[in-house]
Amino acid sequence: MPLVDGSTGFHVVVTIGPTCPVEGPGQECGDKPYETDLIIVEKVSRKVVARIRTDENGRTGITGMKPGAYSILPPSTSGPPSASPVDFTVRKGKITEVKMSFDSGIR
Repeated sequence: MPLVDGSTGFHVVVTIGPTCPVEGPGQECGDKPYETDLIIVEKVSRKVVARIRTDENGRTGITGMKPGAYSILPPSTSGPPSASPVDFTVRKGKITEVKMSFDSGIR
């Protein structure tokens, strides 16, 4: 991947939910940060440009990317947890903030 500079790229925050089968009084059942692998692809060519992992706070990112359209893909399309791809655009001199949510499958 050609480097642009450290101010061009993206940061992503990944969450998962629901976290309880039935929410009761006093339970903390909101979405939580999710540690997982992610695949970054160029949107048009579908070429994989990176494989990255979120930390325990569900955060990760890449700087030094070339401007363009990208997608974040989940590591697998089967099973829970599951997530839909998230499209985003990298602009020169900007860090794009991206959010991605996984469905835990808990009902």
